[in-house]
Amino acid sequence: MLSSKENILEERSLLPSTKNYTSWPTVNNLDGDKTAIISLSHQTENRPVQLPEANAVNIMTRDCWSARETRKTDHMVTPVNFVFIHHTAMSRCYNHHDSCEEMKRIQDLHMDGRGWDDIAYNFVISEEGQVYEGRGWDRVGAHTKSWNDVAIAICIMGNFVDKEPDSAAKSTLKNLLEFGVRLGKISADYTLHGHRDVRDTACPGDKLYNFIKSLSHFDQNKPHNPKYPNQNLPV
Repeated sequence: MLSSKENILEERSLLPSTKNYTSWPTVNNLDGDKTAIISLSHQTENRPVQLPEANAVNIMTRDCWSARETRKTDHMVTPVNFVFIHHTAMSRCYNHHDSCEEMKRIQDLHMDGRGWDDIAYNFVISEEGQVYEGRGWDRVGAHTKSWNDVAIAICIMGNFVDKEPDSAAKSTLKNLLEFGVRLGKISADYTLHGHRDVRDTACPGDKLYNFIKSLSHFDQNKPHNPKYPNQNLPV
């Protein structure tokens, strides 16, 4: 039987020569390397890609959690200047199996219960600090009314009204934001907000909101939507 590393070496020999990877694909945490799994735009395959400059961000693609097909795709211009933080107000998940099941429940709620085209968020983070791809970096979401096509939404699984997310989730949130800037999907001077900053909602919960207030890009001022110069946003 081949070892994990031998399997990777064998897979490398089968890769299409025209594929432009940042570097050779690798398995998460192989020899302690920092890795990131990203969706490569306009390509048919999702593969793990080693990014030495990334801070150990691992993004599980839609295939990894058996996502349903989206009903519609609207592309978003990046980099975005705004990032909104949400909580699911549902279950907290601490392992991959439970997180995948929760992602499917969230997607079903959003598509069947609310009539949206797909899961609302761009990315979702579990309590164990794993990132799951929702709509990804380049698709318009359904997370923050009037802001969906100019912002990325990152959601953490759980209800954080009375309790903070675990440290792994908080660390991953910070790393994912930095990773988005490195990829050119989030502006270097972006502003960070909670869902409640633009809607009448408790989201993302008091405890998570207090945490994001401590992050360097958090803006205590209500953001100004560039699509509405007079800020008369639809209710």
